[in-house]
Formats: sequence, structure tokens, C-alpha cells
Amino acid sequence: MTSAPIRLDTVERLAVDAPRTSRAHLPALTAARFFAAFQVLLFHCTSWSTWLPSPLRTFASTGYIAVAFFFILSGFILTYTYWSPMRAGLRLGVFYKARFARIYPMYMVALLVALPFYAKAVMSGHGGAARGVRDAILTVSLLQAHVPAAALTWNPPAWSLSTEAFFYFCFPLLLPVLLRGSMVRAWLTAASAIIVAIALPLAYLRLNPDGLGSPDFEASATWVNLLRYHPVARFAEFLLGMCMARAYLDVPALRTTRAGVLLTTGALAALGAMLAFADHIPYVLLHNGLLAPAFAALVLGLATTTPVSRPLQRRRLVTLGEASYSLYILHIPLFMAAGALARRLTDNGDNSGWFTLAFLLTAVVASLVAYRHVEIPARRYLLKA
Repeated sequence: MTSAPIRLDTVERLAVDAPRTSRAHLPALTAARFFAAFQVLLFHCTSWSTWLPSPLRTFASTGYIAVAFFFILSGFILTYTYWSPMRAGLRLGVFYKARFARIYPMYMVALLVALPFYAKAVMSGHGGAARGVRDAILTVSLLQAHVPAAALTWNPPAWSLSTEAFFYFCFPLLLPVLLRGSMVRAWLTAASAIIVAIALPLAYLRLNPDGLGSPDFEASATWVNLLRYHPVARFAEFLLGMCMARAYLDVPALRTTRAGVLLTTGALAALGAMLAFADHIPYVLLHNGLLAPAFAALVLGLATTTPVSRPLQRRRLVTLGEASYSLYILHIPLFMAAGALARRLTDNGDNSGWFTLAFLLTAVVASLVAYRHVEIPARRYLLKA
């Protein structure tokens, strides 16, 4: 027998104050979000090829892999959080409102910070005014990832939020199907998701549709952009995360300390080995799919409290993880603003090591301030409206 639909105040607690829900909080996974966001920050905002020592250089130079981790983690956390509410009859409007309140306020704040730089680029004739307006409309509407040429418009990291918005749209339609299916079907779905995630970049390398051979992270062409940014091309990673949450909730053996340690250490070892040979692995494989099994195992392992995951449960790390979305969405606009200021004040501008260190610290502090004073209040206001 189905109970009454879940109330809005319950969804607010799910979306804002997760530790207060009956579902156990997963602090290690929250902290892990910070390290993923910081990896993206290093990739975009430092001269890692010359500035960082090895092996930090490898960590920074492959910062793009963190987005795959975010997609898998998103599917896991949403399924973990909404599994019971969906059984209770969660209304679509309530879910979509919670997701909108979660991402859109900070999304718009980041666009506003970046607006002067985007407007200057449009007025300078980069792509033309008509294209600038079109791309702006797509970006504000969270649709830019669906159009390869517009994916990195205005605030480049925002493309992943456009992709996430598509996942959010699909999630409440997919979860009941996953809920009704057997665990065997969930495992088969997970295996299929891994195969698809890896097959797409392999197909790109085999067909070479852009004529680029094996492109690097600086490449930009229609098909490679579709592969990197389009929601359909990245959907297998999100679906894999959903399946991992189903397994975590329904298979008690996966929640044991032994399983958690094995999954976490095995995943970290696999990730370390693959990144050590990153220079010899095609970029599109690293960007899409190849690391998905290791990331899925890492998420499963960190979901359980173990001697390996316990250091990530420290309150300060969890707080940094809670602010990781603000760090992720704000770091490029903040970098553009800080660079413009530095070029006015100093001869070296934004090329000095001191600027880099100061910016990294400033970006983290700014994300904590934005999380506390913008993200949370805006989310609560929208959920109560």
C-alpha cells in the first residue's frame, strides 16, 4: 500500500540538512567532493605543466576526470537519498523544485560574476553578437551542453550543470524502473553502463569523425565536443552511480568494513596506476568512461565508515565538501576577476607563483562564504516559496 506523497519540509531536509534525515549521512563522500573540485581548480587555474612538482602535476593535469566522478556520485547520492521517498510517492514537482533550489542560485551568481568578461568577449566580436545572445540564452536555460559549440560559453564549468540538469529531469522517471527491477537487473544495467561509457570514446577513436586522430584536452570540434559534453554521451556514468546506490542499499555485504576497505583501496590503486600512465592513454578515454569502474568502486567504498574513509569524516573536510559546488561553479569567474586585478596592480600579473597560491586560498575561502551566505539561504528561501 502506497503512503501519502512526501511533504515539502521533508524534501527541504533532504536537500539542505541531510544529516537530520533517517537516511545516514555519508560524510566521507561529501569530503571527497572537495578534492574533486580542487582538482578541477588546479587544472583550470594553475600552470601545472611547469609550476607543480610530480606527482601533483599528474593530479592537476588530469583535472577533467573529476567531472566523471561527480556524475557517478550524483547518481549515487540522488538514488540513496530519494529511494525511500520515491517508494512513498514523491511528486515530480517537489523533486524538481528541490533540484532547482540546489543548483540554480549559485549557478546564476557565477554567471553574474563572469558577465563583464563574457560581455567584453561578445562585444569584441568573438563569434558575433547574434551567437553571443543565442549562447547566453542557452546558458541561462541550462541547455548549452546540448549544443557543442555553446557548451563552454560564459562560464565554462557550467556545461556540467547543464548535463546534470538533464540527469535531474530523467532521474524520477528512471528510479521507479530501477526500484521495481531485481538486483540482477541492476548489476546488468551497471555492466551495460560501463560498456557504453567506454565504447563511446573507443568508437570516436576508431571512426575519427573530426579528423583529429587522438585529440588532447585543448581540442575543439563538433564530435569531440559532443562526446565530452552532451548529456546523452555522459548519461551512462550517472546511471552507473544510480545502480551502485541500489546495490549499496540492497546488498548488506557491500556495507561491511571489509568490503569498504577493499573497494576503496582497490579503486585508489587502479586510479593511481591509470593516472601514472595518463600520458600514454588517449585523452577521450580518460575523459569519458575508462575510469568509471574505479570511480564507482570508490564511491561504494567511501559510503561505508572504515579506517580508510574515517580521515575524510573530519568536520573541516566535510565543510569544504559541502562548499565544493560553490568552489566548482565560481572558480573560473573568480579567476578571471582576480587575473584582471592582478594585471592592473603588478608587472607579473597572474603569472607569478604567489598569485597562484593566493588565488587558490582565496577561491576556497570564497566558496565557504558563498555556501554559507548565498547557497544555503537561497535554497531554503526557494524551497519554502
